[in-house]
Amino acid sequence: LGPALVLELSGLPWVGPQETGFTEKQWPTLKASGMCPLGRLPLLEVNGHIISDLLAIVNYIGKRAGLDGEGMDEFATSQALLAESEEFHDGLQRFQPSIEIENRDAIDSTFVRLVDEEPRGFGCFGRNPIDRMSRTKQVEAHETATFWVESVPARLQSLEDMLAGNPADSLGFTSSGQTVGELCLWAVLHQMRLCSPNVFDKFPALRTFYENLQNHEGVKRVVCGRSSSGPWKQYFICPGAQERETTRVSCVLM
Repeated sequence: LGPALVLELSGLPWVGPQETGFTEKQWPTLKASGMCPLGRLPLLEVNGHIISDLLAIVNYIGKRAGLDGEGMDEFATSQALLAESEEFHDGLQRFQPSIEIENRDAIDSTFVRLVDEEPRGFGCFGRNPIDRMSRTKQVEAHETATFWVESVPARLQSLEDMLAGNPADSLGFTSSGQTVGELCLWAVLHQMRLCSPNVFDKFPALRTFYENLQNHEGVKRVVCGRSSSGPWKQYFICPGAQERETTRVSCVLM
């Protein structure tokens, strides 16, 4: 979700699975082709040059599109938030049940392509379209509960504190509210909210940050499947509640 948001809000022309037709079933062939230097997706192709690793990709797009922050202070803030988004994602991977994907070794395997002004353009392989709603591993209920009761609030409080000194009309952690770090953080916060709709109840500044981006037309296009990235489905789930919550939040974003 993060790379798709960065692509959509970058202002750079691009095409994705909707146009390329890339699906997870093509991952084995792509992997065998040697195009994936790290053996996994996503990939970004720029005029035939391959860029691998999610962080390298979003930072490349950020640098090219001016989403890396206004000055060095904002750049540092964006990078800190990018790292925090990865920490949140790692925690969810470890403690939150998730749906199963067909090619787990790819992790992120939907094809999206940016189109540059140059004839060859550039493209990015992003996230898988996921349709198998079974859990990939057995997660102990007490571990999940501890994660949400202890770990999540502490980390959200740190983000709330970062926002505390900003002006009342601030759009986020930086002057634009749309740096690479903020967009990738929003992506993981959105997945957390799908699992726990009240996650921001005690963090008003963070909720405002979330809602500011939630209402952005570019974000709506990505989350609701109207961007070139194509349909996006919830990865982390609460068994028995996933379908209801996804429908409710998606309707809010439409």
